[in-house]
Amino acid sequence: PDKRNLYLTDEGYIAPNSTAAEGMSDGDLQARERSHREKLEKLKNPNMFVSMTRLMIRNLPADMTKGQLRVLCTKAVRERATKARPKIVQCKILYADQGNRKVLKSSERGFIEFSDHEHAMCCLRMLNNNPEVFTPQRRPIVEFAVENTLKAKLSKQKMAENALKGKANNNSNNKKRKGEERENGPAAKERKKASEEEEEGSRKETRDKKQQQKGRKGKKGRGDGGEDAKSEKSEKSEKPEKGEKR
Repeated sequence: PDKRNLYLTDEGYIAPNSTAAEGMSDGDLQARERSHREKLEKLKNPNMFVSMTRLMIRNLPADMTKGQLRVLCTKAVRERATKARPKIVQCKILYADQGNRKVLKSSERGFIEFSDHEHAMCCLRMLNNNPEVFTPQRRPIVEFAVENTLKAKLSKQKMAENALKGKANNNSNNKKRKGEERENGPAAKERKKASEEEEEGSRKETRDKKQQQKGRKGKKGRGDGGEDAKSEKSEKSEKPEKGEKR
C-alpha cells in the first residue's frame, strides 16, 4: 500500500513542453520546475509523505490575507462541485518580518488544508495554472504539500488538544450562562415570588396565633371576676338582716 501517497507527487505538475504550458510566463515555468525538483528531493526521505488534504499555493499576491485565501479556495471548490460544503481546517500564509511590518516571503507561498481529500483535489484543479485567478503572467502554482510524519503527528495532537480546550471552555461558559438564566430567568422569579408568599403566609399565621392567645387570656380574666362577684353576692344574702332573729 502507498502509505506516503506518492501517487499524488505529480498532481498539479505541468511539463514545460505540454499544451498546458502554452502562454505561461518564463518565470512561472522556472518556478514550477524548481518546486517539483524540491518535492522530489524531499520525498527521498522515508519520513516525508504527500498530504492528501493540504495544498501549497505559490504566486500569491503580496497583499493577500488569510481570509481572502480561504474565500478563494472555498469558491473554487463550490464552482467545481456545486453541492459541496468544503471545510477548511487550516489556512496559513508564510510571512517574513521586515522592520515593524510583515510582508509575504519572496516565494509568496500559502497553505490551505481541507477536511476532505476530494475538496482539496477540486481546489487544485480549479486554481492551478488558471490565468484568471491572479494574472496571466503569475498564475497559481498549486500542488499537494509534502510533510514530515513526526511533525504531522505533533500538529494533529496540538489541534486535538486545542479542540478539547475549546470544548471545555464552551461547556464552562454554557454552564455559567445557564446558571445565570436560572438565577435571573422567569422560573427563578416565580420561585422567588412563591418563597416570599410562603414567608408572608408564615408570618401572618404567627401573628394570628398570637392574637388568638391574647383573646383567650382576656376572656379568662373576665370570667374569673364574674364568679368572684357572684360568690360575694351569695354570701351577703346568707347574712341575717338587722333585728331578724334566727
